[in-house]
Amino acid sequence: GYPIYADLFLKHGAVTQLPSTLNNPCLQSPPNLCTEFTVYSGTMSLPSINSGYLLAHQRCCRNNTVNNVPNSGIWGNTFTTTIPSNDACNSSPRFNDHPPVVMCQNDQLNFDHSAADQDGDSLYYRLCNAFHGGSQQAPTPYPLVPPPYTTIPYTAGLNAANPIPSSPPISIDPQTGLLTGQPTVQGQYLFTVCVE
Repeated sequence: GYPIYADLFLKHGAVTQLPSTLNNPCLQSPPNLCTEFTVYSGTMSLPSINSGYLLAHQRCCRNNTVNNVPNSGIWGNTFTTTIPSNDACNSSPRFNDHPPVVMCQNDQLNFDHSAADQDGDSLYYRLCNAFHGGSQQAPTPYPLVPPPYTTIPYTAGLNAANPIPSSPPISIDPQTGLLTGQPTVQGQYLFTVCVE
């Protein structure tokens, strides 16, 4: 099992609405889009331990309108990051920008999804699985469900490495974090980027 060291009840900062602007001035984004962003923060001193720490946040549920996830309204989220064993003040990478809220069908996507690491560590990017968390009955589970986490399933023909119908396929450069591709089917899609 995974022992729980502490429950963190963090306050969030200002909530901002992410813009749904398009890179094509001839097109308009769909009406009534609302994607919000905030940062939860706090400070806690943790003893150095051999196993390291796993930080997790869980919340359910997703919109019923996600095209690449079957029964998307029953699936929640688990967001995680790790603190390595016996870590001595190593910083975590932070993404430099928010991913696009809207991508244009049949338009080339070129988005810099890179992150910065104040320690100068080398970073590796990949499209990865999203994790489920919470349920319709317990949207904010307490205690959290421990790992291993359930991965979110994709509809037939799609997966974490190929999450959106596109030609060329949506991909991320493992060294630079450049997200590229050309979506070919209109819809609402889940994709997850991991940085290590």
